[in-house]
Amino acid sequence: MEFHGYPMDVQTCAMIMQSFMYSPKEVEFHWRSWSPVMLNKDLKLLQFTLRQPLRNYVNTSTHDELGHGERHVRQLVVELEFSREIGHHLVQTFVPSFLVVALSWFSFWLGLEAIPGRVTLLVTSLLTITTLFTGIKEGLPPVAYVKAIDVWMAGCMVFIFAALGEFVVVRVLNVMHTHYQVEPTLLPTHIQPNSAHSPHSEDKHDQRADHFKRFTVMSNKTSDNGDKTLSAHNNNKFSDLTNNLENGGTVRMVTVNASPSMMSAWDPETGNVRPPRSRHQFGRPSLQWVDSKTGEKKILWKEIDRASRIVFPLMYLLFMVIYFPILISRVF
Repeated sequence: MEFHGYPMDVQTCAMIMQSFMYSPKEVEFHWRSWSPVMLNKDLKLLQFTLRQPLRNYVNTSTHDELGHGERHVRQLVVELEFSREIGHHLVQTFVPSFLVVALSWFSFWLGLEAIPGRVTLLVTSLLTITTLFTGIKEGLPPVAYVKAIDVWMAGCMVFIFAALGEFVVVRVLNVMHTHYQVEPTLLPTHIQPNSAHSPHSEDKHDQRADHFKRFTVMSNKTSDNGDKTLSAHNNNKFSDLTNNLENGGTVRMVTVNASPSMMSAWDPETGNVRPPRSRHQFGRPSLQWVDSKTGEKKILWKEIDRASRIVFPLMYLLFMVIYFPILISRVF
């Protein structure tokens, strides 16, 4: 028996009839011309269907297949082809394995707010498909070649394992994004001189001036020379701000994003906030960016989860489109 196409395999069994005592010169066997082989109409098989019509022929050979050595024989041969029913395996194997794989896709909608639930879902799906695979192999004889069911179950396990790997990647990106999360910082952007100011606001101006004397925006990854130069520029700018405040000026404050891994958010040359980094600065994609078309803030790990909701089902559908036609063409 051959199990290459299991569970859609076709098994061929030959029934041979010949004489043991008499040679073909003494006894000749012939198939009758009308209904040479008749089957019982009440014959039913549990897992197979007997294909019709049956193939029958007369074999004349010098090799005795029944073990009597080399001699002239005349045999009547009828071949019975048994096609395995797919209904049982469709319900017990293909549909459950598809549902388990589809269940693993639900993790893409859970997000990272439910990490224990997401890990439990993926690991349980992987263990379920492994148990299902083990139960199928127990009912088959051990063979050295790969069967069609092995390819199907291996593909299902690969998709579940890929979903688990996607979770690991998303989690690592989320940790990196949290580590480099941008902190809001107040920076002066514009100075408006005010020729007249009330005595009641002098205390506020003094407080602001004292605040800007101590205020410095620095990068923690610049060199020593860069630190000293940038500090000198910043001190000059803040000295101008302090003098302006003492003369009655006003300062408009805005909130900008400054990251420890960025350059200084304060430009000492222009006195304004530096423009935000581009998405591919320093040769790698940023962990977050702003969509230029919609103005929506994008986070890398969320975009990967969103893309996986479409990519994984499409790839699994492609796998089925390739698997079943090849299997059917090889069997039939």
